[in-house]
Amino acid sequence: MNLKQRLERIRLTDVLAKSYKSELSNLLRLGNGLPAQARSIETVRERLKELSTEYQLLHQLIDKLDKPLDQTILRLHYFDKLSFKEIAIKLFHHKKTIVRYHKKAIEKLKELEHQ
Repeated sequence: MNLKQRLERIRLTDVLAKSYKSELSNLLRLGNGLPAQARSIETVRERLKELSTEYQLLHQLIDKLDKPLDQTILRLHYFDKLSFKEIAIKLFHHKKTIVRYHKKAIEKLKELEHQ
């Protein structure tokens, strides 16, 4: 999965986490007496842990960007799930400017990821 896909997946983190937690809750309610249920419970727990780890890794990668504005734009877009238009309003910039900064920030992130 490339960096852009990983970031887009973060936008879905809440939905994925709720889904995994619901699945885990259902499995636990049924009991884990059967080996298949125990494996399912462990699989869901692993998915939740992977999701949490990916979230933290991407946060740390964004922290490495030199420009605070780049960090802010990426966090607002991917973690707070704001559209470029909403970010532009919030930061008092034009939408095209936000899109341009976003594109450059993604390019910088890709470079940082490969260092």
